[in-house]
Amino acid sequence: MTGYSNSLRRIVASLDSARHRHEEGLFKAEGTKCVTDTLGAFTLRHLIATDEWMMRNPQLAEMVTCVCPRRELERMSSLKSPQGVIAVYDMPSDTQPDLISGQPVIALDSLQDPGNMGTIMRVADWFGVRRIVASPDTVDCFSPKVVQATMGAISRVKVCYTPLPEFLSSCNRPVVGTFLDGQNMMAAQMDPDSIIVIGNEGRGISSEVERYIDTRFTIPPYPQGDTTSESLNAAVAASISLALLRRPQLI
Repeated sequence: MTGYSNSLRRIVASLDSARHRHEEGLFKAEGTKCVTDTLGAFTLRHLIATDEWMMRNPQLAEMVTCVCPRRELERMSSLKSPQGVIAVYDMPSDTQPDLISGQPVIALDSLQDPGNMGTIMRVADWFGVRRIVASPDTVDCFSPKVVQATMGAISRVKVCYTPLPEFLSSCNRPVVGTFLDGQNMMAAQMDPDSIIVIGNEGRGISSEVERYIDTRFTIPPYPQGDTTSESLNAAVAASISLALLRRPQLI
């Protein structure tokens, strides 16, 4: 076990920034559930906890590498109400997406909201989707807000950042996207190998990516023709799309 130091505090606090995460090659997970869900999935660099947390969680106390006062842990935390534990992990190195036969893939085109990213990863985990491919300007999946929002799904869902046009042009899989003017997704059956493209929250799917989409789908409102919200949230659209894709396998 190592002692608490100001240099450690500065490094952990800096991991709120994407630039510092990539410079250090580290990211952090906070809170008892988030930490327990991610332990074992990534290489642990530090497990920082308060004495009080160790007393409440004796089964994990031996893994703690640094004990610090609560006021110092609060200075490292991204949360408004820290729970007394922070895990710092080595960030997995970026690799080309290794697609799995019979497994759908989600492709994210410039998604920006950490909450949407975390929810999509959580939904992907629920429906057995283990690969997400994201454009380089999509929000960082190792952002503390995203890590929290995944509710442990980050341990099982791999995100690869790569230019989508190049990826889609070479993947040899059906590519579908959600639009306001597409075919009725409720009446369709999607190939289980499909790549489902989810666009930016404000702009939707970019024209550069749209050219590689084989089928344009829409999620129809009910009753059709009534005045409704302008569009669905990106995470909601991804959730409905995956549920419909998995429907034949779940029935």
